[in-house]
Amino acid sequence: MKNLIIKTSLIVLTILLFAFSANAYDFEVDGLCYNYNEDSTSVTVTYANNFNPRYYYLTDHLIIPERVTYNGRIYNVTAIGERAFTMCYLNEVTIPYSVKKIGYRAFYGCDRLTHVTIPNYLCDNSVFDNFSYCELLTSITVIGQGAWNLNYFGQLKNVNIGSGITSLGDLFLTPDVVNCYSDTPPSCSDYTFSSNYNYEGELHVPVTSISAYFLAEYWQNFNNLVNDLSKITLNTTSEDIVLWETLELNATVFPEDGELLWNSTDPSVATVNENGIVTAIGGGECDIYTTLATNPAIYAICHIDVSYPEITLSLSDEFLEMNIGDEQFLTVNLTPSNTGLIPIWESSDESIATVVNGVVHANNIGECDITATVLDHSATCHLVVKGDDNITITLNIDNAIIGTSQMLTVYPSCTPDVPVELVVTSSDPSVAVARVVNRTNAPAQGLQSFPEKDMALAMMEELAVPSESKAPAYASEKAIMIVGVQNGTATITVTTADGKATPAVLELRVVDVDGDKVITSGDITALYNYLLNGDDTYIATSDTDGDGYVTSTDITVIYNLILGN
Repeated sequence: MKNLIIKTSLIVLTILLFAFSANAYDFEVDGLCYNYNEDSTSVTVTYANNFNPRYYYLTDHLIIPERVTYNGRIYNVTAIGERAFTMCYLNEVTIPYSVKKIGYRAFYGCDRLTHVTIPNYLCDNSVFDNFSYCELLTSITVIGQGAWNLNYFGQLKNVNIGSGITSLGDLFLTPDVVNCYSDTPPSCSDYTFSSNYNYEGELHVPVTSISAYFLAEYWQNFNNLVNDLSKITLNTTSEDIVLWETLELNATVFPEDGELLWNSTDPSVATVNENGIVTAIGGGECDIYTTLATNPAIYAICHIDVSYPEITLSLSDEFLEMNIGDEQFLTVNLTPSNTGLIPIWESSDESIATVVNGVVHANNIGECDITATVLDHSATCHLVVKGDDNITITLNIDNAIIGTSQMLTVYPSCTPDVPVELVVTSSDPSVAVARVVNRTNAPAQGLQSFPEKDMALAMMEELAVPSESKAPAYASEKAIMIVGVQNGTATITVTTADGKATPAVLELRVVDVDGDKVITSGDITALYNYLLNGDDTYIATSDTDGDGYVTSTDITVIYNLILGN
């Protein structure tokens, strides 16, 4: 009575726990709810959603799927969450190979549960917590490969040992029926069967294996040995295949035929269709197994090891010459051709050229390597980008008159509009000097006056682009600053560093008739005095319009310059 009260209290407490807990899940398929795992390719079963409260969930046979499809994507089912099916009304549960972990008390209190099909690697002592208060669980089918070490279910009366089980630990079994589907009798310990077990239970083995069991230690103790179990054989049990290859597996069921189910333990390595055709889609290892649809304990396994094939990789061109602004398409020659792999493209210097999906764009003069990489294989094309002889540099003005303490800012442009390295020269630095500057730092376009010529020169030098920073850029990002030094004429030339572009030319006259370093009405007066009185004191550069004569037109030029025209 006391035990009954304790058990009832535990059940009530668990029900309340679930009644007030939030069961979050990412999606639901066929009544089962799933959460995404960290790898984004697999999921965990969290609980069943078609019952409320959960302990009224009614089903004869809960089959956990190996894979589930949601929103067009296939996910491997690799875990069952904590308390996922606590106190559900389940009679039978099948857990597939894909499940690698069962959460704490996942099937706790399923007091109608009689049979479980479970992978052998989940059969350890932690199963005690997962199946607590499942007193009716007297039948189990263990599938997989290797050892079965479960040592809790001493009450098991019907034990089905799958085809791939090779050894049994200290199980303390006292079964009424043992169906052992392995051709070779699994090795046993002294405590596989309970010390008080009289071996009066039935032992059923494959039709071709009775003599092996008749001679095997411990198995020979059974008094009722029957060879009536079916078996599946494959044409191969282990294969090394190359990525993207296919392999045909042929299964034979003996002594009677039956529907077969095919599955892969890791579909990211290899998949298998309903006809046993295996396709390698990723490097690694996995098991392909086929199971008799009517009995999961009857199966055969083929171990697959997928390696990468020998890949050869080359490009359509190993050397290219291009002009700035040109585009060229490089193609990849890849064998085998059915890999489905996409090359990774890279430029060793993107200031010279960039590449996107094999399309190379030449940005600036220079050399670089264009590389395509597939897995650990690479192919390279060496690229030489030359200046385009058709590039033309222009300025917003082509002639100007400034004073000896004035600064003129002009804007260059380039046709075609491609990144270039601009250089500027003056035919007579004693008359005027010029520098390339970044437009964002330059004074506004036009003419500015300074009290002293040296102030204008200092500002220009401060803003000039350093020689080590003259990387190619669009002309629209640059400006040209010019400072008048002394009266005279000079030609300002703007071109590209390689000298191949058609240059821009600015004809410049520096005019300060009276020599006061500023063009003012005094310069007009000096010209006027010269014209009327022959006073040539300040007349050295007073031919402002460059026609070879000093006339009233030169006065007009000076006058307009004062007005800013």
